Amino acid sequence: MEIAKHLQEVDDSGYTVLRQPFGSEMIDEVEEAVSRVEGEVGTKLGRNPFHGHKTVRLKGLVNRGEAFEKLMIQPAMLALVEGLLGPDVQLGSTQAIIIGPGETAQPLHPDRVHPALAMLEDSSHPPVRTGLDVMLALSDFTQENGATRIAPGSHRIGTLDESDAVDTVSLEAERGDLLIWDANLWHGGGANRTNARRTGLLTFWVPGWVRPDDNLLLLIPREKVARFPRRLQELVGFRAFGDFAGRVAGYDPMSLLDPEGRYTEASQEGDPYPLDMVP
Repeated sequence: MEIAKHLQEVDDSGYTVLRQPFGSEMIDEVEEAVSRVEGEVGTKLGRNPFHGHKTVRLKGLVNRGEAFEKLMIQPAMLALVEGLLGPDVQLGSTQAIIIGPGETAQPLHPDRVHPALAMLEDSSHPPVRTGLDVMLALSDFTQENGATRIAPGSHRIGTLDESDAVDTVSLEAERGDLLIWDANLWHGGGANRTNARRTGLLTFWVPGWVRPDDNLLLLIPREKVARFPRRLQELVGFRAFGDFAGRVAGYDPMSLLDPEGRYTEASQEGDPYPLDMVP
């Protein structure tokens, strides 16, 4: 994978597409897990033009099975996410978006968690990147079945009148492709004019200094987090940012998961994450 090429594409155009970064077994496993969750929680459609009247959203998936846990720490995905947001990246949210037949196009919008913060820059500079969308295609994405529409380059502007977005394109992709776009990019789900559903698994990522959109520390029981791989524990919030933010009474948050007490006050640590502390 040419990481530098994909990073540059996001900087230049606001998005990139990884073609088949995972094995087919993982895609099958994730798709089966999404179907299982839908069967457990039921098919609940949206109730407005933004969320769709014929669109199903299954949220909190990182708390719904090992298939989702494994997906979150795939090296190919993390390499790009960290390359765009930094090594202290956090997982914001995980959801499946299933666009049903007859759905209309979603209004174009950016996914800024902190709009005021994202717009701090002078108008001559692009907005601050405070988030990243990563969509795994679990079915083919076509212009006819609701492929995500984007306005290339719109991550560099603050506002966009949809009537002026004449250069929108549909991000067509094959099942198993990974679509990544800057959260400042104006985008929206497309209209589904077919008889089949379009399914994607959307994850949202933020830098370590930004509060995530989903409070995973409350969503996921601590006993479940305790059995996660170390990297996933960090991604869902059990990692401090630098030497001061996100600590628990001055201690590394990992101490809450470690009954042996190997994690001590930051002021007494030379390296808050030495390799010999990895469980």
